[in-house]
Amino acid sequence: MLTVMVLALIFGFCLLIAAATSLLLHVGELHEGRLVERTPLTPLGALHGGRRRIAAVGETAYGPAGPLTAPVSGEECAWFAIRLVRTPTRRQTEDTPGEDLLLDLAAPLPPALVDPSGHVLIDPRLLTGPPNLHDPVATELTLRVLGPSSVDTAPPIVPRRLIETARSHERLELWETRLAAGRQVYALGSAGHGHRQGSIVLLPTRHGGFTVLTTDDRTAVRERRRLQAANSRSLARSLGMAGAVVTLLSGALVLWFAQSP
Repeated sequence: MLTVMVLALIFGFCLLIAAATSLLLHVGELHEGRLVERTPLTPLGALHGGRRRIAAVGETAYGPAGPLTAPVSGEECAWFAIRLVRTPTRRQTEDTPGEDLLLDLAAPLPPALVDPSGHVLIDPRLLTGPPNLHDPVATELTLRVLGPSSVDTAPPIVPRRLIETARSHERLELWETRLAAGRQVYALGSAGHGHRQGSIVLLPTRHGGFTVLTTDDRTAVRERRRLQAANSRSLARSLGMAGAVVTLLSGALVLWFAQSP
């Protein structure tokens, strides 16, 4: 019986830790919502390098390279990246199944973001993965699974040898991420100078801070944070009350059993 009470005490502590984590999430989501609300929209033509935090609304557009053809889907786009991944990995590691990255390519020049006042380029780091875990991304994704039977139909950008040398138990996944032109997006990040003379680039917020590039508008992004903050607060309250009750009762019973003859 004492063992059961000790386990209950540990469970109570776990609930309290989960409550504290939910409370931290609540604080973080409140902070993100305030950043969205307090960062005014700036016309793209007025942006300049060195801006620590900016917010803007614009339409995705072709960059210096002009219209591109995505190599996997064949769709016209403003930018693309492809990755060929093999699972399980052939490396001797403790991680299973693991994966091997066989191909990692992207369009050589970035896409642009435009509004009536001007344009900026978009740093590809905002496109190769979601800037955060909550907002809808602006990119589209295509997956093709390759194998020996698809050697002749695979996109030319994939070397044949990578497919022909695949073993029967291995899976080759070809992922394409692409950004179409003409998509309305809301961005929250920073601005800097690009490699091209005179170009301004939309960048992730410095030091890994809160960054947004989404097809949702500013109001939807702010409202999502408000709802998430409220949910995290409710969860923290529920877990905290349950954890306190379980911890106090089980702690009292453990002391009582320990002092019993």
